[in-house]
Amino acid sequence: MEDSEDGDIIYCVPITRQPAFDHPLLKNHTIQLRPRFIPEGDSTSSREEAKATQVWHNSGEYCPENTVPIRKTKKEDILRRKSIGSFGKKTQQSSPGDHEYAIMSTRKGNFYGTEFVMNIWRPEVEVSNEFSLAQTWLASGDGSNLNTIEAGLQVYPGKYGDNNIRLFVYWTRDGYRRTGCYNNDCSGFVQTSNKITVGGSYTQVSQYDGAQYGLPILIWKDSGNWWLKIGEELVGYWPGSLFTSLGDRGSLVNWGGEIVNQMTNGRHTATGMGSGRFAEEWFKKASYFRKLMTVDESNTLRDAQGAYPYATNGNCYSIKAGDGSSYWGIYFFYGGPDVSEKILKALPVETPFKFPSPLPTLPQGGGFARRAIDLGGLEVSQVSTFNKVWSTYEGGPDNLGATFFEPSSIPSGFSILGYYAQPNNRRLFGWVLTARDLSSSNALKPPVDYTLVGTTESLKIKQDGPGYFWHPVSPDGYQAVGLIVTNSSQKPPLDKLRCVRSDLTEQCEAETWLWGSNGVNVSSLRPTTRGTQATGVCVGTFAWQTQDSSPPSLSCLKNAKLDFSTMPNESQIEALFKNYSPCIYFHPDEEYLPSSVNWYFTNGALLYKRGQESNPVPIESNGSNLPQGGSNDGSYWLDLPVDKNGKERVKKGDLQSAKVYLHIKPMLGATFTDIAIWVFYPFNGPARAKVKFLNLPLGKIGEHVGDWEHATLRVSNFNGELWRMFLSQHSGGVWVDACDLEFQGGGGGGSNKPVAYASLHGHAMYPKPGLVLQGDDGVGIRNDTAKGKKVIDTGLGYEVIAAEYVDGDGGGVAEPPWVNYLRKWGPKIDYNVDDDVKRIERILPGPLKKAFVNFARKIPDEVYGEDGPTGPKLKGNWAGDEK
Repeated sequence: MEDSEDGDIIYCVPITRQPAFDHPLLKNHTIQLRPRFIPEGDSTSSREEAKATQVWHNSGEYCPENTVPIRKTKKEDILRRKSIGSFGKKTQQSSPGDHEYAIMSTRKGNFYGTEFVMNIWRPEVEVSNEFSLAQTWLASGDGSNLNTIEAGLQVYPGKYGDNNIRLFVYWTRDGYRRTGCYNNDCSGFVQTSNKITVGGSYTQVSQYDGAQYGLPILIWKDSGNWWLKIGEELVGYWPGSLFTSLGDRGSLVNWGGEIVNQMTNGRHTATGMGSGRFAEEWFKKASYFRKLMTVDESNTLRDAQGAYPYATNGNCYSIKAGDGSSYWGIYFFYGGPDVSEKILKALPVETPFKFPSPLPTLPQGGGFARRAIDLGGLEVSQVSTFNKVWSTYEGGPDNLGATFFEPSSIPSGFSILGYYAQPNNRRLFGWVLTARDLSSSNALKPPVDYTLVGTTESLKIKQDGPGYFWHPVSPDGYQAVGLIVTNSSQKPPLDKLRCVRSDLTEQCEAETWLWGSNGVNVSSLRPTTRGTQATGVCVGTFAWQTQDSSPPSLSCLKNAKLDFSTMPNESQIEALFKNYSPCIYFHPDEEYLPSSVNWYFTNGALLYKRGQESNPVPIESNGSNLPQGGSNDGSYWLDLPVDKNGKERVKKGDLQSAKVYLHIKPMLGATFTDIAIWVFYPFNGPARAKVKFLNLPLGKIGEHVGDWEHATLRVSNFNGELWRMFLSQHSGGVWVDACDLEFQGGGGGGSNKPVAYASLHGHAMYPKPGLVLQGDDGVGIRNDTAKGKKVIDTGLGYEVIAAEYVDGDGGGVAEPPWVNYLRKWGPKIDYNVDDDVKRIERILPGPLKKAFVNFARKIPDEVYGEDGPTGPKLKGNWAGDEK
């Protein structure tokens, strides 16, 4: 018995005890081990294509001599059919509208076989009880006396339970009425090969505009039997005694594609034929048959002259014959659209994300980047390799669907806690935690059952058949932290994953929307309580939620140890930032650039005190004379130099002196390190508005002195890999995963330094250049970004200003005095913006005037007036998570 990588079980059965001989007509059949002859002119080879092999013998092992490989029929294979009586049979052909073809056909004649090379693709099948196949038909008779021999490749989820491309054989002697089955589902076809099994799958399939795989097939009559040869291997034969009108010869040969169209939801199926591309796209894009030949009465192979193409629904599946003049002989291309044009192109999720350059070798020391973290008797490891389980191709971000994965390559001794999911619109990039028990107190236990919390059976969406979502039923005192996804309705094994002892878990909440359709939503999860001292740990799993129900809740993990030993030391921080330090690009028209804090202080910045406004104080270069601690009570503030020339000069900043300031902090239970990168601008410039097709300056609106902006790198403490970057945008911001970032120097061969773009005057940061409008319906405040020559490489000038986890308050890092200045970095100036608004109103025509007035009422308070911000330490993200 062989356990195949594709889930099949292959039995090596003695050749005399195979299922074929259960047929009443074969009880006394004498096995023909080899044909007496092979037709003359058998020269078809697959020189144009790479060789394909069946999955079950990828290891190079075959069944022993005098045995044949038989694919085991599983219980679920039978249950997928509507009845045991229908198992293995084709759907009734009496409903021609259900079957659509694009085929090449001979005219009626006498045929003793056929030979050809078939291009191997794996078409998408929309619903499980549809199929898509490529095959040859050798037929004789008609009506209830129709006899056929059929062989080829097929995707049929309803039969096999998966979307693999599989070899099949078929036969009927009564026009598909009562006789005939696929493969060994009912007796008839006699196998002789110990290397090829009917029903077996192939992993090698052709790629669009890439490698092409071909399957040479020969069928011919010898000693009354119809033999099948694939490549150089004699697979077996259909005994002549099975047939009536085919007992002598065939009268028709067809080659091509067939699909079943169930008209789901009243519309034509999206199931693909061939490669899913129309025939007109030709080589490496559309699928083909080549070297079409037939066997004549003298047992000689001859070109299939006179064959003609036809398609039953040319709007969906086309066929185009070649001229027969090439060394391909008689050939044709065929096929039709897959699930959708967007799926025919490789989805981003099919390509794993890789950083442009190898990750750095980090200095040794401490518990950072040791691959596993002890949470207090429960050790967890981050896994980022996956096997696909199920996909949907619509809904979710960009309406491209989502894919659900089982974690693979689990470290020895660790257990799965849940599956991973992500949208199809981005490259595969993510992780889940696996766990093992370090204690004797049973930190992990398998579930006692599963609850089906969701299925896509009833959703009218494009998908790989239905998906099933299972919530583990945890033992008393334990919590589930992830779901399992299957592509069948059978419950997963109980030992598939583990639940976690309740005292090692914390409450979770939904974070990022991953996919949704028809009232169903899938979201990633994160701990509800987050911050530098919070113990919640993200597992990397997801939740399934419907509008009309509340599924059992999932938990996050808890770091009950939280001693910060997993955080990076000084040399490791330096290595990380050298590798991941962002490059920030400024708009070519930007006037107000950043500077170092010291430059700002030494170039005339002043400290004001309430009640002594006429006597401002110059600031020492390191801010040592700034008031320390206290609260933002309005007693002190900073401002630009008093003299006009000095004021205008300082407003513009100084890019040469500019440096960034790093705050290193633990996050998500010290399983990640946040490197907050603070940038100081002496001045924030005026805003600009967009009113439909007009761009308008907003006067003083948006101006203020002292502008602090930041980006944050979130780095895994398991391996030192960048997970995501936060970009501050006015009063909020956005997380961007590493796979969606732009990197300095581009793709492969570039650096691992992410790129950010600071908006013109406002300095909000964005991951891509262009316009982002704060507003709607074409009216709002402009955030313009572009890549110009003004840029700061943050890795060339930085200072670590805080890392509290290293021995308490301030740790081994001496915080500059200005960090603990907790008042405003600019004055609060109230001015009447009505004049600016009315000035703009006067120059706008009627419809635009109304749109602008409505917009002006919604301008955020932060834009009106002039009010200096506080410094980094008073921001919510100093000790908390980004928002």
